[in-house]
Amino acid sequence: MPDPVPIDVASARVEPALNGYIILVEGIAPTAGYNTALLMRPDSLPDAPQSDGPPPETIDFQLLAVPPIGPAPPEPAAARVLRAGYFLPEDHVRRIRSIRLRGATSVQTLPLEK
Repeated sequence: MPDPVPIDVASARVEPALNGYIILVEGIAPTAGYNTALLMRPDSLPDAPQSDGPPPETIDFQLLAVPPIGPAPPEPAAARVLRAGYFLPEDHVRRIRSIRLRGATSVQTLPLEK
């Protein structure tokens, strides 16, 4: 199975949950056949570039999906939507004020309203 690759973020929101927050993201895969969308912390990725990282009050995530093994037929964008979610426990976000989401070609920052 191929390694996950970044895909574009189409929409994102943060919702309060019991004892934390849930990040909900929709992405658009470049072709049909992508699967298993996930949000990962970039510093947990094996090829993570060493950088200064986000400001201390911001937490970074990247939207990834597993590409198809072979060529995939063209499909309309609505057929290429993938969804991912991530639970942030309340005790991990005490000083966090925003969440930065990186896609294949874009970055979105969402406020974390407490």
